[in-house]
Amino acid sequence: MATSPRTEAQLERLARLRSAVRASSSYHEAVSRLAVIGETWEKAARVYRRLGLRIHDDLNSGPPYETRPNSQPPVEIVHDEPPETLPSLQIPVYCEEPATPAPQPAIGWTVEEPVERIIFVPDAHFPHVDRVAWGVMLAAARRFRPDTIVVLGDFVDCFTVSQHRKDPRRGTQLEDEIDSAKEGRAELDALGAKRKVFIQGNHETALYRYLCDRAPALLDSVHIEQLLGLPQNGWEFVKHGTSFRIGDLYVTHDVNGTAGANAHEKAARTHMRSCIVGHTHRIGYKVFGNTHGERFLALHVGWLGSPLEATYSHDAEKSANWAHGFGIGWKLASGRVIVQPVPIVDRAAVVDGAVVRMAG
Repeated sequence: MATSPRTEAQLERLARLRSAVRASSSYHEAVSRLAVIGETWEKAARVYRRLGLRIHDDLNSGPPYETRPNSQPPVEIVHDEPPETLPSLQIPVYCEEPATPAPQPAIGWTVEEPVERIIFVPDAHFPHVDRVAWGVMLAAARRFRPDTIVVLGDFVDCFTVSQHRKDPRRGTQLEDEIDSAKEGRAELDALGAKRKVFIQGNHETALYRYLCDRAPALLDSVHIEQLLGLPQNGWEFVKHGTSFRIGDLYVTHDVNGTAGANAHEKAARTHMRSCIVGHTHRIGYKVFGNTHGERFLALHVGWLGSPLEATYSHDAEKSANWAHGFGIGWKLASGRVIVQPVPIVDRAAVVDGAVVRMAG
């Protein structure tokens, strides 16, 4: 009697199931053998029942079934659930102890005292200094009690020896500019810092250019650092166009004269280290990093000059972008230096949690 293709497929499937089940010595081994041929115990049991057989009858019953049944036994409903207990002697069970978790660090805060307190004095342009901004900076510095003072350059304007056309009403004697700057230097000396560093700015180099053009015979005799009394009063002098380093922080007046809004970032990226600059008369702070996980600080901290006397720049530029301020920093035992700009707004600045305000 011919059979349909569907029946042929069912019988072939039954033959594969019975071969896997009858070759097994336990339920768990049968489950494993059925999985190899892409079947499960539950699906196999349903195939057995549709054809009137019981899957448990084939378990441990001998060699695989090789011929097709030639009769249809009465259908009997049976329960083919897997056994409830695991035969411990037949299937080994492995228990892996969980790894001991690493001890968690204590949660809390630590307080690290800095090993050095630093104040950064930006462009003051003596004698054309803004007396209010300068006074606020000095008062804040007295409260801050710096261990180190760093002048970021353009401390003296050197207008009288510059190459620009000069208004005689602003004075024509370099000596007057030097005397005014020496008074400002003496006020910084009075802060009692252990270390004092003076970085030469582009305005101080005007004297060198003047001597080159007008009096080259005096180049070896006249030096801005000597005129300002820096070596005599314990100041270190850093030439324009070079950098000075405190811990991991590089300090310079400018890098190739860059003075725009991003000059601080360009300087830091040039050094590939944290960097603070003068020259720009702007206040800006940026933190950036690289693919090695290093983090760098980039700062310019404003200026302390008088906008009215800065005739070399448009009033709109000065009003929109220039800002009075200075910088303070803390050097940690690791050598890391944390710096922040301190803006002077409405004749006041905030240092160490206190508002320092100019009276009047």
